[in-house]
Amino acid sequence: MELIILFLVVLIYSASLIITYSDDIRRSSFYIPLSLVASILIGLLWSTGIKHIDNKDRIFLFSLCWEFMILIIDYIVPLIFYSLSVNKYVILGSFIVAVGLTIMKLNMK
Repeated sequence: MELIILFLVVLIYSASLIITYSDDIRRSSFYIPLSLVASILIGLLWSTGIKHIDNKDRIFLFSLCWEFMILIIDYIVPLIFYSLSVNKYVILGSFIVAVGLTIMKLNMK
């Protein structure tokens, strides 16, 4: 169940970022309703996932996977849309964020 939810989050969150970086869609009248629907769906998926998990350790794992996916999508989509080159500082910064997030989550138990 959790994998299906995480897959849906990847699809919906990626789509919401794509419409955010698309000038034509962002300027259209349906941008705000689309963004709101995406946000509500992502919130419902989070709540549904947590509701169906009955183990505290699995909740931590689910939230860690969730945050890594959001983090990866937040960095990848802009790189694709702006065709930015990735230098060593971008990779280092992303690695530091990922390590910090992992350390924080693992120490919350």
